[in-house]
Amino acid sequence: MSAPVPLTLGSEAAVEVLSTCLRDFGAVHFRVTGGCMEPRLREGQEVVVSARRRPRWGDVVLVRQANGLRLHRLVARPLFSAAGRWRTQGDRLPGLDAPLAARDVLGTVVDPPSRSRMRALRALAAAAWRRMGTRA
Repeated sequence: MSAPVPLTLGSEAAVEVLSTCLRDFGAVHFRVTGGCMEPRLREGQEVVVSARRRPRWGDVVLVRQANGLRLHRLVARPLFSAAGRWRTQGDRLPGLDAPLAARDVLGTVVDPPSRSRMRALRALAAAAWRRMGTRA
C-alpha cells in the first residue's frame, strides 16, 4: 500500500475527493489540522467523518466554507436560525462562521464522539449577546 497523499483542505481537489469518498463509501478518516477545536479535537488527531449520520445540534461537522473545508461545531440548524441557514463555530474561535446551506454540511464526526450541546448553547448565547450590543 502506498503512503497517503496529503490534500490541502482549502483546495477544490480536496473538496471533490472528500465529497466523492463520503458519497461512495459513507465515511472518511483524516487528521485534524489547526487548533480551533481543542481540547475536543487536537491537531494531528485522526477522526472519522460519516455522511450517513444526520448532523445534530452540538455535533462537530465537516463543512465547506469559502476558505475551504473546516471541522466546526454545529451551533444552529434551520429550525433555530433565520432563512434556513446552518451556523457553525470553532470551539476556540470568538464568533460564528458565515451562514451555510445544508448542502455545505458534508458529514458528522463520529469517532471520537464530539457532541457537546453545552458548547453549542454557549456559542449561540455569545452571538446573541454580541448582536444585542450592536443594536444599542
